[in-house]
Amino acid sequence: MAILWGSDLTQIYNDGYREIMADRHPDALGEPVRNTWPASWPAHAPIYESVLAGQSRRISNQEVLIDRDGRLVKAWFDLTCSPLGKAGHVQGVFVVATDQSGRRLSEARWQKGEWRIRNTLAVIRSIARRTAETSESVEDYHMHFEGRIDALARTQAALARNSVDGVALLNIVAEELIAARAREGETFVMAGPEIRLPPDAVGPLGLAVHELATNALKFGALTDRGGKIAIEWSVVGDGERMLDFCWKETGVIIDRPPSRTGFGTELLSRSLAYELRADVTIDFEPDGLRCRIVFPLRETSDG
Repeated sequence: MAILWGSDLTQIYNDGYREIMADRHPDALGEPVRNTWPASWPAHAPIYESVLAGQSRRISNQEVLIDRDGRLVKAWFDLTCSPLGKAGHVQGVFVVATDQSGRRLSEARWQKGEWRIRNTLAVIRSIARRTAETSESVEDYHMHFEGRIDALARTQAALARNSVDGVALLNIVAEELIAARAREGETFVMAGPEIRLPPDAVGPLGLAVHELATNALKFGALTDRGGKIAIEWSVVGDGERMLDFCWKETGVIIDRPPSRTGFGTELLSRSLAYELRADVTIDFEPDGLRCRIVFPLRETSDG
């Protein structure tokens, strides 16, 4: 609780309210509220004015940074403001704060979970439709559809295990290559800094790596011809952080690029551009495929 006293609304508060003050304490004690909360003052000044006129008011979902266990974290409070003093002679505002952070965070997580379910179902429908359009037989459809759903399941499991901190890029790449029976150090190598992908990038990039690995298993460096795959990534850009991801196969003889565009090529060239704002370059070089994917990295926090 807090008391805002006098025409300047000077702040006096107890230990419970001190948590809300965070790094503003102890300077805020005995200071006018407008000096401590300048950003919210324009919105709250009319409310305090009406309380000083004798009305009780409520401020819902006030967002503040509070001190919890020595860390500044975002929180939300409902503030109930009541007049102090007799009718016609109100001298201050009595403020009771109710922490709504748990409810707000639960609602946010539920909404994000609902969005992910809807998004996953949309991805499955898209995979089913495009796999059917690019398959030459029922057997071919079953094999490719099952592989893509398995890849989607792996990315969703990784997200469930790491929903807050994001998913390590190395793990996404390694899981898809191991699923394609590739052996690290023998048929593929990886190099790059530790990067944790934000949740919205995990699914699209996981499916992209799956398509590259499947293509390498059928036509490229994983066809038991002595080929190898080098996967490298780095973070570039002076302003917006960009992930520069490069997949290069060697030891493969490519006479000419494939004449037919399949699901994998469409996923790489169109879906990544739409979902991740990625710039994708696919080159069929004489000794093997090269694919470069560059896209902006956003924050990993899923709070």
